[in-house]
Amino acid sequence: GTSTAEVLITRSTDGQYLLLTGYASTAATSLSGTASTAVNRVVGRVDAAGNIDTTTALSDFASASSPRSATSHNGTDLWVAGGAGGVRYTTLNATTSTQISTSVTNNRQVHIFDGQLYVSDASGSSFRLATVGVGLPTTAGQVYTNLPGLPTGTGSPYGFFFADLDGTVAGVDTLYVADDGAGIQKYSLVGGTWVLNGTLAGSGYRGLTGAVSGTTVSLFSISNTSVATVQDAGGYNQTFSETTLTSLATAATNTAFRGVALAPIPAGDPAPAVV
Repeated sequence: GTSTAEVLITRSTDGQYLLLTGYASTAATSLSGTASTAVNRVVGRVDAAGNIDTTTALSDFASASSPRSATSHNGTDLWVAGGAGGVRYTTLNATTSTQISTSVTNNRQVHIFDGQLYVSDASGSSFRLATVGVGLPTTAGQVYTNLPGLPTGTGSPYGFFFADLDGTVAGVDTLYVADDGAGIQKYSLVGGTWVLNGTLAGSGYRGLTGAVSGTTVSLFSISNTSVATVQDAGGYNQTFSETTLTSLATAATNTAFRGVALAPIPAGDPAPAVV
């Protein structure tokens, strides 16, 4: 595909798999305009040994639009999002999916943190980053709830990463968002509202992941042309401790970067500390 919102790769919260979306086709033409019944939208699953599973080929996902992201907590239960059809639930090897919400159907990154399903969006004015139902829903009729304090009708968020940096705040309390117009934004949950702590200015950043060590967060982000990193030791409800992103790699001619995730770990290894 060619959409800048495609391939927002994630790692499952048990740490064992990478999840991504694509098309059941090798054609070089405009795949996003095809019907999903003719060109199935595929969920790819990759384990730590490099085994690739593309058996999940969906006939009802992102039809006439682009598949963008997939997430899972165990590599079997799958949630997907794209440019049409809203957030959907399916399982490994399935051929169809369940649309779990109909309120906003053009979505971007879907991800799980601390046992809750989230999705980012930039269409309409209902939300920009929202919870999807409660926990990990699998049935229709779920409600998107914008995170309190975040804008609903402005901004262009793609990838996001939550961290738990303060033991006095229940659950995840720090949020980083890749906004392709603004840069990398940092929020903290203060009294039930997400408060903006600062922004690392930059354009085109879409993919985002991180790793936590104590109260230091190592962030990795992707634009079309570069992979960049920054370490934030500021901690909860503080500004970024570093003010610039450092480039790690540059895309070769006629190539582009899309998503970023930490590598999967072998089955039986300890799960990641932040899930």
